[in-house]
Amino acid sequence: MQGVTIMNKNIKQKNYFVLYGIFLYSFILIPVLIYQFKYFFYFSGLFLYLFSSLMELSFVFCLFYILFHLMKKIKLLKYLYCLSILVLFFSYFIQGITFYISGDLLPTLAIENMHEYKYHFNNWTYFIIVLFLILSVVNIYLLSFVRNIETQEKTSIKTFIIILLSFCFLCIPTIKQHSPAISLITNGLEVFCSKIILQNKNLPLENFLYDKKNKEYPFLKDTVYNNNKYFKQDIKNPNVIIIFMEGISAKFVGCYEDNFDNITPNIDKFANNDNVCKFDNYYNHTAATFRGIIGTLSSGYPYHGGFEGGVGWEDSDNSETYKQINYSSLPKLVNKIGYTSIMFSPHVEKSAFSNMVKMLGFDELFFAQKSCKELLGSDEYTEGQLLSDKGIFLSLKQYLKKHENEETPKFICLYNRGSHALSDVGKTSKMYGDGKNQILNRIHNLDYELGQFLDYFYTSPYTKNTYLIITTDHCTYYEPAYKALFSNEKIYCFTDKIPLLIYSPFKNLPKNIDTNFRTSLDFAPTLLNLLNIKDLQNSFLGYSLFDLYPYNISIGTFNALSSGILVQIKGNRYFLTDSPKEYFDEIDSYLKLIDIYQYYEQNNKLFPE
Repeated sequence: MQGVTIMNKNIKQKNYFVLYGIFLYSFILIPVLIYQFKYFFYFSGLFLYLFSSLMELSFVFCLFYILFHLMKKIKLLKYLYCLSILVLFFSYFIQGITFYISGDLLPTLAIENMHEYKYHFNNWTYFIIVLFLILSVVNIYLLSFVRNIETQEKTSIKTFIIILLSFCFLCIPTIKQHSPAISLITNGLEVFCSKIILQNKNLPLENFLYDKKNKEYPFLKDTVYNNNKYFKQDIKNPNVIIIFMEGISAKFVGCYEDNFDNITPNIDKFANNDNVCKFDNYYNHTAATFRGIIGTLSSGYPYHGGFEGGVGWEDSDNSETYKQINYSSLPKLVNKIGYTSIMFSPHVEKSAFSNMVKMLGFDELFFAQKSCKELLGSDEYTEGQLLSDKGIFLSLKQYLKKHENEETPKFICLYNRGSHALSDVGKTSKMYGDGKNQILNRIHNLDYELGQFLDYFYTSPYTKNTYLIITTDHCTYYEPAYKALFSNEKIYCFTDKIPLLIYSPFKNLPKNIDTNFRTSLDFAPTLLNLLNIKDLQNSFLGYSLFDLYPYNISIGTFNALSSGILVQIKGNRYFLTDSPKEYFDEIDSYLKLIDIYQYYEQNNKLFPE
């Protein structure tokens, strides 16, 4: 009779463990099912998350079961058991919320940009959080039962078989990457370890790739470019306007690839203008926004991104420190020759983005509140604290109208926020087609608002004295809405072809230029090449797109880790570990150059004041 009682208790114990596992599994199952209904044709990818989670939970709970039997003999195991339960719960809770928002587990890139998630919380997000919290209370209640149940001395052979099989599956890299707890722990450790490596990095000067006379600023040089190709202008210092569209790959722009009918009619019209040159096979060299804008305007590989678990621009007061770093950025360089530099930002004044703008050397910043007060006369164009795409393009239009007769040359940059990843447009915005894909909605709406500005530009005096450039800070992020559109892509990464369209008032450019797979690292020297600013001190890593390129490869970095390095060779993209062996030496030299650049960046020795 006593044996039956123990057996019944053991059955209850197993049931409680199974129930606890089911509740944790629901943290992944619920978001996956939501995406299954939204993107039903992407089920094969979503199934991988469900299977990986099942293998992980089977492995962990079988270990828990064994650990539970040993706790009476080894008291320290109780603490290990409790800690493991907390780590497992935390992992599935965080990954469940992350998957609901982004359709993916938390990668290193998302850890670095975690602050962006706050912009994508809506009523359904809060509902999911409350639901998960309720499940958490149930989990704790179940664990209180398990703790008080007597244990049996022997562990079933079935338990060991399950452990062995699930462990074998978890050794497969693809399964491991889609396992909630394992991926969170490994990605978190990778970000943490990268900070330690950077802090302890002490690269000697003898490793530097070039023989530099100026050892204090080894990247400093006196010439921007070598050629005088395409230079022809009647005005000494023409105006420059650069539109940094947030996160747009060339494949979403009609004049580059005809994937979506009439999605960007206004950009396409601009590209067809006789004065506009379209640059083909042009890629972003870094991501996300902070690295993208800094890297493009200063022709370098900035180390820090937005949010990096304590060391990013968005963390704590880091931006107050990082804004002291001196880059040879375009605003600083053109300011030296008489330009006034202005940045239009959708963010508030007191923000890390504003500090980044100040660091880049802009003379004036039109942040959200300033644009509303001085240019728009209303707060109706804000969404939360951010200035909408309609508001920011209207602000630029109003500013240009006010300064049409000024002779001082202007260097103007604009960055919009409405096309940011993971978001959708509002009900009053321009939706694309049936409105079901949020990426297509965002880009179509951005094109419409940009078109309102272009309509003004075409009839303004600026057509005679202004280079107007339409490009992006980085390519489109591979969120679920992206994967639903491009489910057959071999590599999902944060480096891709991006648009670069340049309107020249002097008709000095051909209609098309094939960059031959070069990157936004070359943007800054190319622009100065167009402006005929050749002999100016700079610390650019890139080369003018009109000059010969000295490498066979290009490197894209979208976080500070090795997993965020992409090698591009003749139009083919490879993750670092998959690169062709014959290019290893060149890749190694290029990566050393980036390492050394970032070392001097952190020591503020890239460019003198």
